[in-house]
Amino acid sequence: MPKITVGLAMTLLIIGNIIGVFSDALIKTLPADTAIYQFVLFRQLTAVLILLPFCLFSNKQSLFAGLKWHFIRGHIWLLGAIFMVFALGALPTASAF
Repeated sequence: MPKITVGLAMTLLIIGNIIGVFSDALIKTLPADTAIYQFVLFRQLTAVLILLPFCLFSNKQSLFAGLKWHFIRGHIWLLGAIFMVFALGALPTASAF
């Protein structure tokens, strides 16, 4: 992995936090009868589309290294995303942000 500067790392961190807040705000604007799993599916598909170019240009041997652990981590993250949507839907707006 190439070394990046501290400034670039901070910029990426800020962009990631802005995207996270935008996602939380989007969850708060959903109507109460919205299908939670459909929202999580579209969120997962968006993440795959964002990561796909990085996977296509990476080393193919290192891409599948530790696949079992990535599979387990991905499922734990998926459950966390589902529970996060439920929790943000139940919290008042001021508490969610």
